Amino acid sequence: MSNLTPEWLKTVLEVTGGFETEGNPWAGISNDFDNQGISCGILQWNIGQGSLQPLVKKCGLVAVKSHMPVYGDQLWDACNKSIPQGLQIVRAWQPNKHLRADVRNELVALFGSPEMVDQQMAAATEVGEAAMKLASRWATELRASDPMLREFCLFFDLLTQSGGMKNVWLDDVNNLIATKTPHKVVDFICTWMVNRPPTVVHRSDGKKNADLWNGHIPDSILEPFVLTYLRCLKSLEKYQIVALNRRGTIATTRGWVNGSLQDLEQLRVG
Repeated sequence: MSNLTPEWLKTVLEVTGGFETEGNPWAGISNDFDNQGISCGILQWNIGQGSLQPLVKKCGLVAVKSHMPVYGDQLWDACNKSIPQGLQIVRAWQPNKHLRADVRNELVALFGSPEMVDQQMAAATEVGEAAMKLASRWATELRASDPMLREFCLFFDLLTQSGGMKNVWLDDVNNLIATKTPHKVVDFICTWMVNRPPTVVHRSDGKKNADLWNGHIPDSILEPFVLTYLRCLKSLEKYQIVALNRRGTIATTRGWVNGSLQDLEQLRVG
């Protein structure tokens, strides 16, 4: 199995986090729209699930207060009390679920700081190693070699955003390619994308991606591209195109995600 490097972990976090946030992905801040209090950082750790608290504690009170001189004590209390108490504290910053600008600015400063970026990297290491294990297995079975960066990124995104593989693997990919033939399987997938019902989310991005990808998937990335399709079918129908837009863009390094054309040039190496 290939070893996870800090460079690959940083790249994968910035790619996957970049889909979800504007600006610096390390400093992404979301309000209580999902009833989790606040969600912060590149993987949107939050108060409600108890995932944000360890990062803040490990960063330390001195660093927290240095970047959040007004609200640092309150954040520290929110992360050292019970989850219901923590939610109460951070919800007080959000009249009508709109996070006040002065609080947001301090949170952005904290989570974009070198101290907190280090903590985010450390917190993501375990899932990064799990993704590397999957990517290594995939590359070994597919072509008896080490994984490429885009493959590692694909499996990392599946683990962090969708709960893993759901029993989809290379044999399923090969079966579909054999059934549709290599020259027609991409057209089959893209036709499926175009014909999704209007109830699915981000259908317009899916149609753009179908035009972008159909006839332009080289043999070298056919299997990971087909994998993204098969795995998206395990999602609720409403979100299948969202999943395929995201992972298809990683597999091909170019595509429409959340209304924006993404060009992941950094994934074309390694």
